[in-house]
Amino acid sequence: MKDGSVRMGETNASGKRFTARMTASLALIGACMLLLVGKIHAAGNEPTLSDKDALISWILERFWGNAIDSTGAAIQPSSDLDRRTVPIPREIAYRAIEAGEISGLGAWCHLDWDSHYRSLTAAARARKMSDKEVAFISFLHGISQGLALKSKSAPCSESDREQVAAKLKSSKSMGLGTTT
Repeated sequence: MKDGSVRMGETNASGKRFTARMTASLALIGACMLLLVGKIHAAGNEPTLSDKDALISWILERFWGNAIDSTGAAIQPSSDLDRRTVPIPREIAYRAIEAGEISGLGAWCHLDWDSHYRSLTAAARARKMSDKEVAFISFLHGISQGLALKSKSAPCSESDREQVAAKLKSSKSMGLGTTT
């Protein structure tokens, strides 16, 4: 990637190990969180801050050793405190979740969600965020994207497609700007 970001499923020196770990992690995450998020989305509701905090905590527990940096090395905490500390401000974590949900809708409607994701990581790099911080944003985005996509059972209608395209455009221009 031109902006140096690392996406889930990308291949590199440790790509096969990473893909296997992410597949297992995503399966477990999907099993645990899909019911909650699916019910929230199916009801037409937005996840609450409490829902988002629970997702952030759950992801943090599984982040270390599964995320990779821009060199392909597994990201590990530097201390026990680091292991328990969310590596980015909560507002940015909430924004990454929101952006992931919008990307999930983009995938559902077969729209270009990838440039939306890249704008998020480019904004993080522009803020001089570390690989660990960018990877955590990517984890939040990717898992939220997958959960939002899995919550959709009906095909994307033309009306849905137009609304989602507008959301992608608006969200892309926000970068890491906060909404909550």
